[in-house]
Amino acid sequence: MVKEKYPGDMIKFLQDYYGDRPLIGAEIGVLNGDHALKLLESLTIEKLYLIDPYDAYDGYHDHNRNGLDEARQTAMHKLAPYSEQIQWLLLQSDKALQFINQPLHFLYIDGNHAKSYVRDDLWGYLPVIAEDGVTGGHDYYTRKAPDNLCEVQEVVDEFAKISGSTLYLDGSCEAPWPDWWFIKDPDMMNKLASAPTDKKFVYKLWEEDTKFP
Repeated sequence: MVKEKYPGDMIKFLQDYYGDRPLIGAEIGVLNGDHALKLLESLTIEKLYLIDPYDAYDGYHDHNRNGLDEARQTAMHKLAPYSEQIQWLLLQSDKALQFINQPLHFLYIDGNHAKSYVRDDLWGYLPVIAEDGVTGGHDYYTRKAPDNLCEVQEVVDEFAKISGSTLYLDGSCEAPWPDWWFIKDPDMMNKLASAPTDKKFVYKLWEEDTKFP
């Protein structure tokens, strides 16, 4: 597995990588809208899908119902000036996927940090990422506290090993939970097709209704 530190976070990388090119992207896990606002202010965004159910469903423990309702109201107010560039999908990410009808230049994952959810987001959305597009997210680290679980690093490392892709990390982050990202190279899907058969989650890549294989 190849890791490379980049002198900035994923947004800085997207600025350098795409320049002023109009971008279509998505963010999973919007919460109060701070990171989405930074994306909109820093990049030339044509369309940004904002994916967050704002629901304390089984398996989600970070915030209670009242906290999520307040976060949703805050985010919608904060991002209202960009209403023509954003599309809210108030759904869990696996259900929101069907409403993305165009290839994404980037995906930022910062939703449920438990292994099964991170894996579903990373692997499940890969077919709708444009060739040479960027998939990444926040919190590359591991924390096993039952009430504050983070298994992002495990899933990201697993993906890097199977795909053979370079894993980029924010080298400027002083906290132990930097941004992480990959570039979807033209051969990635072929590499993943040869993943071990015990990796049952690979099936998500080959669903018949995938729009952008």
